[in-house]
Amino acid sequence: MKILKKIKQLIIFTLIIFVVKFSYANNLEYVIKGIQDYYETRPLIAQIKDDIEQNPTLADNYIELAYIYDLLKLYPEEIKTLKKAILYYADGREGRDLLFRSIAECYIKLNKWSKAKPYIEKALTLNPDNLDVKISLAEYYINVQDLDAVAKIMKDISKTEKTRDVYYELYMYLLGNYNNFGPIIKVFEKCVNLDPDNYMARRAYGVSLRWLGDVNDLRFEQALQELRKSLELNNQYIPTYISLADTYMLRSFYRKDKDYLKYTAEWFEKAYKIKPDDVRLSYAMGNFALYREDYDEAIKKIEYAFDNGFKDIQVLDLLARAYNNKAYSYYEKGEKFEEGLKYIEEAINIKPYDGIIIGTKAELLFKLGKIEEAYKFIKKALELEPENKDIQASYKMIEDVMKKDKLKKDKNIK
Repeated sequence: MKILKKIKQLIIFTLIIFVVKFSYANNLEYVIKGIQDYYETRPLIAQIKDDIEQNPTLADNYIELAYIYDLLKLYPEEIKTLKKAILYYADGREGRDLLFRSIAECYIKLNKWSKAKPYIEKALTLNPDNLDVKISLAEYYINVQDLDAVAKIMKDISKTEKTRDVYYELYMYLLGNYNNFGPIIKVFEKCVNLDPDNYMARRAYGVSLRWLGDVNDLRFEQALQELRKSLELNNQYIPTYISLADTYMLRSFYRKDKDYLKYTAEWFEKAYKIKPDDVRLSYAMGNFALYREDYDEAIKKIEYAFDNGFKDIQVLDLLARAYNNKAYSYYEKGEKFEEGLKYIEEAINIKPYDGIIIGTKAELLFKLGKIEEAYKFIKKALELEPENKDIQASYKMIEDVMKKDKLKKDKNIK
């Protein structure tokens, strides 16, 4: 089955950077292994709990368990576990501030802001230079609608932090927590007014103005103006070129007008001339190729990004989409089914519990005449995606052929 275009997933997350929540937990290992849900975490949870029972004063065991709870979004359990970790975490040990910050983040996700603030403040007391904790404090002030405080914190951070685009990180946080663009625009309007010559603030403001492309012409032009202003302040900053390209791609999607895509291509070409080996750019261009259904180019670009250091869960997710859609294109064309299976296995290695991807494998097997094997996989796909109409239809088709084959065999035996 083709994974349909989901514009928010395909475009909005172009530059999400996977932030390692615990510096002492190997997050990427979990991502690559595909531990994405309860299927694979159950035995891991049991194992860690057993380790805790054997050694109840080892803080690292609680930290590992808390990380799994975070993956599963079991925030109350994560809070309890992190508090246990703090009890046994040596006072002078590096990273103690991260535990308090992680508890604060749990409370924020549970919308318990008053409980979050003391943990933010404690984390800052332990490590006044912790950038992520400062951003959490900015998030707190957004919640209590003190936007002047937000702008001041962000400006102070940007004075010393030159490698991370903290303004864009804040934008991504807001995007995940607000259903309309009004509050987000107000935040970055304050930031730009306080720090008008900050190209990162300008870029975040421009991206907030464009929203998801579904804005009026005036707002769209304002967004482009802010993004161009960002480039005037720093014409070597590749993420701004990507934001301009994405802005036109979003506009194309919502206006259903492919003419905008030529501007997307132009901005990518400009960025590529400046820094052709930029992994963020390669990922974004792969995303664009996937949107255009150029699966070979998408796979090439996304693989390059991942292989050269952009080891992000969203990169892997997009790569799985590209592999799946390439495999399904063979199914649609009625050719090279064995080749399609090679691509689908790559997708399954990344997302072993994705019903749509497993459904694609079933359909390819069906085309190869491997009916019983196809039935096994389509049944699994339906268990994972019981409401998916395409999978339901494929299940019925394969099941019907299975029944007919069985009738023929029974007649032959008689």
